[in-house]
Amino acid sequence: ALPPAMGTNFRGNKLEFLTPSDNSIAISNGGKIVSVNNCTIEYYTEDGTPLQQNTTWNDFLNNDTSLLLGKYDPRVLYDNIHDRFITIILHGPLSKTKNKIILAFSKTNNPVDGWHIYTVNGNPYADSSFCDYPNMGITNNELFINLNLFKNFSPYNYNQTVIYQFA
Repeated sequence: ALPPAMGTNFRGNKLEFLTPSDNSIAISNGGKIVSVNNCTIEYYTEDGTPLQQNTTWNDFLNNDTSLLLGKYDPRVLYDNIHDRFITIILHGPLSKTKNKIILAFSKTNNPVDGWHIYTVNGNPYADSSFCDYPNMGITNNELFINLNLFKNFSPYNYNQTVIYQFA
């Protein structure tokens, strides 16, 4: 096998503050790139040309007043069967019982064309848990989201893992 070789590279989505960045990236069959971190979502072409930069999560969510505070742990993937991007970001306002999972599906294979946005309860047992460390997986017709539930912010007390299945 040939050794890995670097292709195109460019400066991507930069986190201006907060740590960790919790960054994630996906690229479509058509060469569109979506990059997310704890503060922003950005779009590029495969050669690094910016399509949209510095879009805060509040702007992405159309400044929905129910989702203004506490967004974290974004993930993005590309669904090559349906030719679209899927992104999630967790929303944890001051009240842990109101924790949400924000799901967004790009309207087309070009993320600039907009997104369909939904919210799901991030505290499925209605206890003092909040969700953290999300991951996603897809099949031809389903989306799976895996989350760890924790109780209390400090110290973090692991509660259990949950898996959401969407058809």
